[in-house]
Amino acid sequence: MSEYLPADEASANQVANQETVESWKDAAREADEEFGDPPSGETATNVACGSLDAAVDTFASAVRTYETAAALPADERRPVLERASEARDLTIRVWSVGATQLDAVNVEAGNGHQHVFLPANGVGGAFTADPASEGNGASEN
Repeated sequence: MSEYLPADEASANQVANQETVESWKDAAREADEEFGDPPSGETATNVACGSLDAAVDTFASAVRTYETAAALPADERRPVLERASEARDLTIRVWSVGATQLDAVNVEAGNGHQHVFLPANGVGGAFTADPASEGNGASEN
């Protein structure tokens, strides 16, 4: 989506074709199946899972908004593309909260760092992975 909605501008030069938009919708559906009904666990795990699930829901909203914008006449798209861009950016920020929490849960459980961050691509306010390598900090027992 960042190809069509660059983080540094509200709209791209061209809108994605319907096949591309459908691939985003498919990705949102698949992610919702994966994250949509997480099992309950400890509070820290629930925070991570809830954040990832909220990010998936926000991405689905961004896709629906983008699809609405793409169907509009070119001279009416900009404000709707701006909303899609905002939702996409919020997706990355919310996901980064869940990814940070999941990393902390894994380290505390002795599994070491597990980074599942999305590329921030210039999105302000998004957390990024710490410099520790994957599995670093895993317990030796």
